[in-house]
Amino acid sequence: MTETLKLPVLPLADSVVLPGMVVPVRLDEPEIQAAVDAANSVDRKVLVVPRLDGRYAAVGTVAVLEQVGRLPSGEKAAVVRGEGRAQIGSGVTGPGARSGWR
Repeated sequence: MTETLKLPVLPLADSVVLPGMVVPVRLDEPEIQAAVDAANSVDRKVLVVPRLDGRYAAVGTVAVLEQVGRLPSGEKAAVVRGEGRAQIGSGVTGPGARSGWR
């Protein structure tokens, strides 16, 4: 059985998050900041997706936003914990937009 949910998409250009991983993510791009803000306002879940050649991958990881703060360097960052794999269905672009996954 598949379940469809809508989650903010947190795109990563230089790393991949797998289930079980805990990863700090710099909030240095508006798209990343918008996904974290949207997750913070609802259930703290995001869909972390690798961005390959300017396009989103077809599979991502559902992750929980564990903490938002600053790195020792002073940069804003969030810590996400991967929970499970997800296949991306359809999406809507824009700040805080959510993508369907199953």
